[in-house]
Amino acid sequence: MPYYRITVTLKNKQVHSGIRLLEVWNPDTALRMVEKTAHEHYGEGKVKKVDVAMLPKSSEEVKRFIASQGRR
Repeated sequence: MPYYRITVTLKNKQVHSGIRLLEVWNPDTALRMVEKTAHEHYGEGKVKKVDVAMLPKSSEEVKRFIASQGRR
């Protein structure tokens, strides 16, 4: 399963970013899933844009994410 960096930009210029493990291999499908969730969470008119990027498992960010999940 691939890891994705998700960035949600709101209309009030707040930016929320994080890494998630999604069970979807197609980045377009992942984007649609994340957009739907963002609109439900923040409200339909507040989301300006959503970006999704697939990350390699060997990247430093993914390694830190996996390590932080192990500590919980």
